[in-house]
Amino acid sequence: TPEIVREWGQVLGRIHTLSGTFEPSSESRRRQHWFEDDDFNAEKYLPPDQTLVIERCRKMIERAHSLKTDAESFGLIHGDLHAYNFLVTDDGITVLDFEGSRYDWFVNDLAIPVFYAVRDPAINRNDNEFVNWFMRNLVEGYSRENTLDKDWFAEIGFFHKLREVMLYILLHAEGLEDLDPWSEAFMKGRRESIEQQIPIIEADFTRL
Repeated sequence: TPEIVREWGQVLGRIHTLSGTFEPSSESRRRQHWFEDDDFNAEKYLPPDQTLVIERCRKMIERAHSLKTDAESFGLIHGDLHAYNFLVTDDGITVLDFEGSRYDWFVNDLAIPVFYAVRDPAINRNDNEFVNWFMRNLVEGYSRENTLDKDWFAEIGFFHKLREVMLYILLHAEGLEDLDPWSEAFMKGRRESIEQQIPIIEADFTRL
């Protein structure tokens, strides 16, 4: 429902606002930065013949490093807040699974929900009408708690591709022999998608 999607965005906005003042109790408890994630280690986990995929990954990481990291756009994020990582109760949304929490761009947290929503068998939609509806409600809720420069919305497609590469590497690292149905569906044509730089979602996120 639109109410749930707006609250979903509101929770993300609250996390990002609080991240600006959060300090871990000790350095040993500080979360890692996005580039420290082993899931971006294409050379380590991908077959050596996948040279173009490895090169695409390297170029995307280079581009990510070129993005600004000021306090208004970069900080501690959840990193994996899709629909199966929260519970909806009478008291609102309860967030689960902070394992992927890291220092990253706030817009990445806004990119992740729709990345997974269009692959949810229960939704089974990847059209502009659904994507625009979903993102407008998510951003509306987000803006109740935090302000993000709208110029960042132009990067949503880039972060979708970065997520795609990360998952592709992760699934190779875990082994392709016994994939669950979601992962199996995700991997179909995935190498070609990365090599040919096919957009994950055909939408103009700058109009949000």
